[in-house]
Order: sequence, then C-alpha cells, then structure tokens
Amino acid sequence: MKILIKKSIIIFFITIIILLPSVSFSQKPRCDSLYMNLTFRTIRLKRVPPLSFYMPYEVMKGYIALDSISRNMDNNSFRDFLNRQTYYNDTIKNILKYMYLLNDYNPILFYTMGYDSNYKLWVARAEYDFIVHIQQFKQVSLSNDLTIAEAGIIAHIIVTDTVRRACGSIFTDIDEIVTCTIIDTIKGKVIPSCKDISIPNSVDDYRDPVPNIQPANPGSCLQFTYMVQNGNEPVLVDENGEPWIKKNREYIVFLYVAGNCRYQDSLYYDCSPAQWNGAKNYNLYPIENGIVQDPDDNFGIGTGLTVAEFKAKLRERIDKIINPDLTSVNEPSIYNTQLQSYNYPNPFDNTTTIIFDVPKGGSNVKIIISDYLGRRLSVITDSYYNEGQQKIEFNAASLSSGIYFYTIQAGSKITSNIMVLAR
Repeated sequence: MKILIKKSIIIFFITIIILLPSVSFSQKPRCDSLYMNLTFRTIRLKRVPPLSFYMPYEVMKGYIALDSISRNMDNNSFRDFLNRQTYYNDTIKNILKYMYLLNDYNPILFYTMGYDSNYKLWVARAEYDFIVHIQQFKQVSLSNDLTIAEAGIIAHIIVTDTVRRACGSIFTDIDEIVTCTIIDTIKGKVIPSCKDISIPNSVDDYRDPVPNIQPANPGSCLQFTYMVQNGNEPVLVDENGEPWIKKNREYIVFLYVAGNCRYQDSLYYDCSPAQWNGAKNYNLYPIENGIVQDPDDNFGIGTGLTVAEFKAKLRERIDKIINPDLTSVNEPSIYNTQLQSYNYPNPFDNTTTIIFDVPKGGSNVKIIISDYLGRRLSVITDSYYNEGQQKIEFNAASLSSGIYFYTIQAGSKITSNIMVLAR
C-alpha cells in the first residue's frame, strides 16, 4: 500500500512538472486566479443602452428593444413570455434576427450589456433562457439558426500556432489556445486583438482604459480556446486521440464571446466554439484539399462541399435569418438599403482612401467620422456625388492611434464601417 501511495505521489508531481510550463504562461484575470486560460478584457458600459447615431439603424433598434425589455420585465416574466412562444413564430424569428445583428456588429459590446446589473432583467440570464427555450423544441434547423445568430465570428482561418494549457482546480482539464490568421470573414466586424501568450505569469492590466479590439478583416490575427480533455475524458480530438486543431491547417470556425468574471470596472471573457446545434466537432470544420470536412452535415447544407460552396450556402442561411419571412409584417431590412464601402489601406498610417458606391441617379453623400465610443469627430464630406463608385481621402493627422468608424449617408441609404489608425 505504501509503495502504491508513493508511486501515486511521484506520478502526480511528474504531471505537475510536465504541465508547469503551460500553467506559467497564464493570462489569468484578476477576478479568477485559478483560471489559467486565455482571457480578454473589456470595460463596463458607462451608459445603457450603448446607443450611437452612427450605429446601423437595425442594430440601434435592437438595443432599444433589449433595453426596454430589460427595464420592464424580470427573469420570471421573461420566461413566461418565452413559454407562450410556439416553435418558430414571428417573435422567435425577430429575436434571432436581432441576436445575429448585435453579435455581428460587435459581440464584445453585446456581451458587456449582457452583464450590466442595472436592469430588472439580467440580459445574460435572459439570453441563456432563450437558448434553453430554443433547444427544447429539438429542431435541428432552429438550433442551427441559434448557433449562427449567437456566434460573434464565423471565419475561414489558417492556424499559425497552438498552445496547450492545463486548467481546472487541480489542472486535470486540458485546453488549447489557437492563434490563427483570418482568410475570409463570413460573420463579425470586431474581434479582440491577439495577445502574446508566451509571457510568463502575465496578468491583464485592468487599469488600461482602452481594451484592444480590431476589425475582423482578412489578414487579422484571431485567438480562441477549445477543450481537448475534461478530466480523463477526451472532448475534441481526432481518431488518433490528438487535439482537433492542427498547425498550418485551414478551418471554418464558429466562435462566440463567453463571459468569465468581473473585477472593478473590467469584464473578462474568452472566445470559444459556438455549439448550440450539438455538433460533435464543436463547429470547427477542417478543410482538406479544398473540401470542408462535415460528414454529419451539421447545418443541413450537404456534405463534400468545396469551401466556396459551403460559404455560399451558409450565407444563404444567414440572409434568411436577417431577412425573415414574417407572417404578420414585413419590415425593410438595413441589409436591403445598405451601401457598399471600404477603405484602403486598413490599418493605415495618417491617410486612407474611403471607397463607396453612390445609388443610381446620384445623391448627396455625408461621411461622418466617430471614435469607438460613437462620439462624432468630424464630417469629411457633405456634397453631391454622381452615381457609381466614388472615393475620398481621409487624413487622420490630428487623431491618435486607435479604432474609428466612418458612417456614410446617401439619401435613404446608410452604412458604417471600421478603420484602424496605427502609427
């Protein structure tokens, strides 16, 4: 018996020694010293709802509705409201639509509002209750739409690095942090900036007033975490028992912003796979020889699809979520009235060119520059433009490095985009 105990102790300490390097690379938040995985930080909202004139109209409308519900309903009354909803009625369709739009616009902002304690209805709890309500129908198509709507980022990526971490109270759970480069963004406009996870014992500086975020553009760095092992049970591994995600491989991933904890005015979160449709691969799809590996046909769009086919069918499903076929009223969607625009280069140093399409017949065009809090900084043009593609140079010499938005109004059409000033 003594020999067995000694062997167990030796094995335990050997395990700790083996895992110690990964444990020492902690990005732990100040509010949870035992959480040894990758976290990002944002700051508590100064006001709710987080409205800005420069938000897309439908996003603003979603936040106004969410604010109204949260001020006038408590958790019990919201559950009663959900229980009165049938399988896939107009109310469910509209909730999914606005859940998609708010997450697509800025999942970090949506998460931040979800943990505001000033409401009668705690938004994060209401979101959880809605997910449970949807899942009770046990309808694959509805669960798929929920997964798409809840995801903050859906992207085609190539993996550049993976780091294994020991987690849990006695470090028996194994997670991996994936660092990758975005090839194409299917959903999502904003993601957290990547962190240097090789810094030993690093702790987020909660005093930094501006957490780092970046546009979810092709070429941007993206980091997320997934679970490889839960105790002694494998969670997401390949047929050889190796971690699912491989370096230098391409994937299509569905990720959402998951809350961790709070410390003073700081909120900590991570990016994890979105899996409300019960997908065995946690909606992390390997790409082999140009084919998306989805043998279970998780989204009901077919198997053996090329990357282009998979994306096209996914975008068709997204279009039905944001433009639902309502039985009672058909409201115009911002996606039917949105302008096409982009700026180049982005990120930029000092100057960038904003390129935009003017509707048929020409129109007066107004371009407004605002900061990441929605504060109006300047109007760079308010003039008539002929139809077709136009461009204007923006000089940011008076601005400091950071995230900025430009909003283009042309007649009844409006759009907002993100640009990054990096000196």
